[in-house]
Amino acid sequence: MEVVNDEPEDFRYENATFTVGVDEIKIREDPSLAGKDTGYVYESGTSVNYDGYAAREGYVWILWIGQSGTRRWMACGRANAAGANVEPWGTFS
Repeated sequence: MEVVNDEPEDFRYENATFTVGVDEIKIREDPSLAGKDTGYVYESGTSVNYDGYAAREGYVWILWIGQSGTRRWMACGRANAAGANVEPWGTFS
């Protein structure tokens, strides 16, 4: 399985599960609001197992490999200046 986009330099490994707690969150191809929209959204109650995260543009972005073999990114909360998720949009386990 080929991964299309690489992990950014500020990527932090973390194997965990995120469950969406807001109405919906768009899935993107890059950790940026300008990143290509995949057309997918995760709705409230949907969970994803992710393998890491990065803080960009004031948000924390989690990352996983989708069924197609490409990396997928989801903003999961607001980040402070240190990159900590200070306003999560769901729960982590």
